[in-house]
Amino acid sequence: MMVRRLDPGCFIRPASETGGRQPRVEPVLAYLVRHDHGLILFDTGIGNADPETEAHYRPRRHSLRGALSAAGVALDDISLVANCHLHFDHCGGNPSSVASPSWSRTSSWPPPARAATPSMS
Repeated sequence: MMVRRLDPGCFIRPASETGGRQPRVEPVLAYLVRHDHGLILFDTGIGNADPETEAHYRPRRHSLRGALSAAGVALDDISLVANCHLHFDHCGGNPSSVASPSWSRTSSWPPPARAATPSMS
């Protein structure tokens, strides 16, 4: 098995979210895993976000295709896409990888019963 880190970009976390006085550059990482069962892409980086998110985080994107190409891999070579969770900086590139089956943690979504029932507290 081989694991290679990819660099799909970064975003600027505002000072209001860092616990400090300064904003912080947050790297966005993805990983290419070469496994006996094929190539797994773990996270896909930043995709297109709504204007509010764009203004808030000021993302700097690097091409997912370019990062894969630098690793000697084409998007069509990917067997599976897995996301650790569904934040914009982890699954934003999923639409560009629709040819591959995708998997994400179901705990990222609230259970339907809780999502449909308002809180009584």
